[in-house]
Amino acid sequence: MFGWVETGVDTDVLAQRMLDEGYLLALGALFHAERQPSSLMRINFATAGFWDTLVRLRAEQ
Repeated sequence: MFGWVETGVDTDVLAQRMLDEGYLLALGALFHAERQPSSLMRINFATAGFWDTLVRLRAEQ
């Protein structure tokens, strides 16, 4: 199941950091015609441990 989350931070940086942790995310800019920066991110809600990792990395920014 996929959904959109408002991260409150630049998703380009956050997506790379999540990838380093083993999570592949689709940042909002990929879904914008002009690829504008976004704090929205499309994620898979079914992934175990995802939220703990997202919260930890977001807090570190």
